[in-house]
This record gives sequence, structure tokens and C-alpha cells, in this order.
Amino acid sequence: PPANGQIGLALALTLPPLLLPLLALRSGAKRALLWIGIVSLGYFCHGVVAAWAIASMRWPAVIEVALCVLLIGTLGWITRSAKKR
Repeated sequence: PPANGQIGLALALTLPPLLLPLLALRSGAKRALLWIGIVSLGYFCHGVVAAWAIASMRWPAVIEVALCVLLIGTLGWITRSAKKR
């Protein structure tokens, strides 16, 4: 099991990027959606690397990749349908 210091470090590295879309809401929802897409691409890359390199983390990493693909696809669909209007 990870030590408390490792959990704290993991949270310190993963939580700040998740706050970027909240800060972007001040500039509007479109800007926040852009930041959500950018942040999810980082998590997508992390999932691919973890699935490839760490055998014990393969399934959680594959789930991370699948969720990122779903999120990015949904954002693209929302953007595309908004442009058609």
C-alpha cells in the first residue's frame, strides 16, 4: 500500500489540472469546455503510458483511456452540434 506521502504527492500532481476548467468558467462555458478537453488529453496520455508500462495497472489505465475517449468524443459531438445551429 502507498504511504501517506505518496498519496499526498499524487493528489498534489493530479488535482490542480482538474481545477483549470473551473477557473476558465469565468471566461465562459466555451473556454471551460476547451480546458476540459485539454486536461483530458493529458489523462489520456497518462492512461496509455500506464497501460503499456505497468502490468498491474493495465485495467485501471484502460478504463482511464476509455473514459477520456468518451469525454473527448462527447465534447466534439457537442461542439459539432452547436456549430450546425
